Amino acid sequence: MSDFRRAVLAALETKSFGRTLECYREVSSTQDLALRLAQNNALEGTVVVSNSQTQGRGRFGRQWLSLPGGLYFSIILRPEFKRVADIGSITMVAGLSLLEAIKEATSLQCRLKWPNDILLYGKKVCGILANIDFFSGNIRYIVIGVGLNISNRIDDLSEVAVTLESQTKQPVSPVNLLTTALRRLEEDYYIFSESGFIAFKERWLANAAFIEEPITVKCFDQSLRGIIDGVSDLGQLRLRLDDGQIKLISSPDIVIA
Repeated sequence: MSDFRRAVLAALETKSFGRTLECYREVSSTQDLALRLAQNNALEGTVVVSNSQTQGRGRFGRQWLSLPGGLYFSIILRPEFKRVADIGSITMVAGLSLLEAIKEATSLQCRLKWPNDILLYGKKVCGILANIDFFSGNIRYIVIGVGLNISNRIDDLSEVAVTLESQTKQPVSPVNLLTTALRRLEEDYYIFSESGFIAFKERWLANAAFIEEPITVKCFDQSLRGIIDGVSDLGQLRLRLDDGQIKLISSPDIVIA
């Protein structure tokens, strides 16, 4: 991956994101490697990227199929903000950054599935997760992990997943996609650190899937039916129930089915 690393570093347009870059052909999980680096005081903006993962995972520890040809990376953040309420929405902002990076790099228009999936023609093309470390009430670091389908096999997941190249019908450059994503992520991260999710709310809603559509929300042992009525200023899902009541749902608690 030395050629890939050189190409990425030569094309970067960021201040810190990706300037410290570890590249691999295959790892167990970029998230696990980045977490170890974060625990050992790695710099903010450090990125771990791999062409494949043997133990990739998504939210709630679900397996993320990570075959060669995808873009799998994790980035270390050391935010100075102390607004704990904003933490749940950081993956929503990351999703928006990545959606706009995909559009810039490929011209494909994706949609955001709350809280942190990116859909292409209704199928999942990218997933995002975050691990957060607290100490004495402060955030020591956040590690955001991204799994993006480019040209990798998706095998028996074709009913629910899609790759970028299956839609572009031409090669998509992982170098261009990564450097574009890191630039977008860095720009939005600085805004988020200053202003929180509210600065992104309208942009996020403009790219969201399922707004004003009926859905089922599964909250552990409970299911709720309703219509998505947007999101709150903190990124919580606004679910309008049959009786008109608005229920706010926080991202750690639910999946949308």
